[in-house]
Amino acid sequence: MGVRPAVNHQPLRSRLGLLSIILFGMALRWHLWTTFRFREDEALYGYWAWLIYSRIDVMLQTAPVDKPPLFPYLLASLYDIFGPSEASARLPNLLASTLSLPLVYAWARDLLGRDVAWRALLLYAVMPLAVLLAPTAYMDALMVGFALLSAWAAGRHRPHPWAWALVSGLALGAGMATKPFVVLWLPLVWGLALIRQRITVGWAFSWAIGFAYPLWRWWTWERLRGTPSTLLMGMVHYGGLGWAPPIQWVERIGAWVEVAAASWGGTLVLALVLITAVVGLWQAIFHVGRDTSTGRVIGWLWVWNVMVVLGYTLSTLAVWDRYLLTLAPVWAVLTAWGWHTWARYSNKKRPDARKAPRRLFR
Repeated sequence: MGVRPAVNHQPLRSRLGLLSIILFGMALRWHLWTTFRFREDEALYGYWAWLIYSRIDVMLQTAPVDKPPLFPYLLASLYDIFGPSEASARLPNLLASTLSLPLVYAWARDLLGRDVAWRALLLYAVMPLAVLLAPTAYMDALMVGFALLSAWAAGRHRPHPWAWALVSGLALGAGMATKPFVVLWLPLVWGLALIRQRITVGWAFSWAIGFAYPLWRWWTWERLRGTPSTLLMGMVHYGGLGWAPPIQWVERIGAWVEVAAASWGGTLVLALVLITAVVGLWQAIFHVGRDTSTGRVIGWLWVWNVMVVLGYTLSTLAVWDRYLLTLAPVWAVLTAWGWHTWARYSNKKRPDARKAPRRLFR
């Protein structure tokens, strides 16, 4: 009588664990779908979409539009399907935030492995800022979804690296046509691609073609409207953007820290996140090694994060919580890396451990 071979249930357990986190993150977001009413900017974006949907002003020539065209036309398309309503206007961000969950996992897995990826997924799934901005008609969740798609596709190299480069450029271009703020991800995407030796002449050409197409459509729309540029209108409505006087820096740092604490769920949680991320940086520098691929990835994520935070702090950028969503996926990855290195170090310090602990995610 033969012996039945042992069945490895680890892959199934891993997939079920990941699916559970994604479903939990979805439940947190979709539960709030119709909980809140529109705020001022959401109502304005919904009104632009209604002008297109009703055929009253398809080109938005009578509206003081200060945002790119992709979002209002996307909302108008959904109005055609589901009818004009606040619930319909929230669908793009809800869907983008939902799809961002597997994208965060896939991106982090490609950069740093599965142990870091599932932790990043969990952190992003429960992050209050990411949850609360999902059921809104702001543009930030959709913009970040495009940025994550671009970053993930830029790291892919099989079977057709040029095709993935085209997808990456197209996604970031679509993000620009949603909200130009996504330009902050341009050095992040290209820096990581350079570190991981993805960039060739053909790759760069394909990426540029993809990136240029949404911008060309945006420019064509602007030319046909014959009204002042949306970028110019945006700067006028915003009141300009420049460097804050040094006397305001301390005040602005305190204001951004307060907003960041609320984004994570409180000051203690923010402190724990920062400590964990710094532990990860320490491990990357002194144990993993700055000259390794992992060390360079962590280093570039940190450099990009610090530069963006300094830009936020030292400029006159308004202290609004939704601007932090641009950094949220990177925060999740850096904190997940610190969590991973801390857990690995703790396991090594256990003298009574006879074998490595069983892992749910592998």
